[in-house]
Amino acid sequence: MIGCGNIGSIVADRALGLRMKVIAFDPFLSPERAKDLGVEKVELDELLRRADFITLHTPLTEKTRNIIDAAALARMKKGVRIINCARGGLVDETGAGRRAEFQAGGGAAFDVFVEEPATATCCSAIPT
Repeated sequence: MIGCGNIGSIVADRALGLRMKVIAFDPFLSPERAKDLGVEKVELDELLRRADFITLHTPLTEKTRNIIDAAALARMKKGVRIINCARGGLVDETGAGRRAEFQAGGGAAFDVFVEEPATATCCSAIPT
């Protein structure tokens, strides 16, 4: 997971309840808090390399804008699933980024987009 604040910690609790191993990237997460939550704190590159599911739980800032882009997708495991219910703009919605994700055999679930309400053009890279 990317972001382990209020909502991220609730998602981590649910994932742990499903016996998932949870790794988290959050520069504000202390090692003590990570231990209390039962998550392993990792750097972003390690999370991208290891995660089967990536959920985003972070505000949109200059540091988090397009945190998942084509370069990040290229570093991910084949078949990774991305879930963004946090903010539009965290995942690069351009065709190149989305196409790379689906070519890797993964998938995505978004309920937030840069352009709200979402239009057909923002999701045109998803194969039908």
